[in-house]
Amino acid sequence: MKAFDRIDRPVVIFCKAVVFITFIVIIASAALQVFYRFILDKSFSWTDELCRYGMVWMTFIGAGYAVRTHQHIAVDLLKTVISPTAAVVLDRINDICMMGFGATLAYFGGKLSVMNMAQISPGLKFSMGLVYSCVPICGVLICGYALADLLGWVIPEKRTSGEGNRRVYSSDCFVSCLFWSFGNLSAYQLQHWGGLSSGYAV
Repeated sequence: MKAFDRIDRPVVIFCKAVVFITFIVIIASAALQVFYRFILDKSFSWTDELCRYGMVWMTFIGAGYAVRTHQHIAVDLLKTVISPTAAVVLDRINDICMMGFGATLAYFGGKLSVMNMAQISPGLKFSMGLVYSCVPICGVLICGYALADLLGWVIPEKRTSGEGNRRVYSSDCFVSCLFWSFGNLSAYQLQHWGGLSSGYAV
């Protein structure tokens, strides 16, 4: 438990710093582009990429950290009709499923990052492998925090539902992670996994 706390503290700082910095970068670069385009009648070639890549990192790192804080969307319909013991078992099954999902994301995300390491973005001249590296990092975060929740190292936070004062655990987010992942993977054109490397858009 103490070893986990020593690892968890810098990881939390890293996640919060990435989300905060990328959020500021997105706002600043978008505002700069709007000012130059509509006021000075000029345009930058790199601000659009910076916004998109910042959004990619903010989304994936934030999603990984949200597993720790149990802030993903929770589907608690089943847990409201089963016994507390069965609900605990359901939480453990959910943790195992999320570990598998995180491991899959880390494995294929790592392959994606390595495969595109030599590909350079046209505007910022960044290696696309570095841009895509947030995918395996997210997978490791999801897998690690799901394991920590399974072992009881992370105290489950409770979320108040909309009906009265009933409170429910919010750890059953495996399905929401799947929907989130499929939506983002398609939006960021991660079909590069299949060897299609024709585009630079994420």
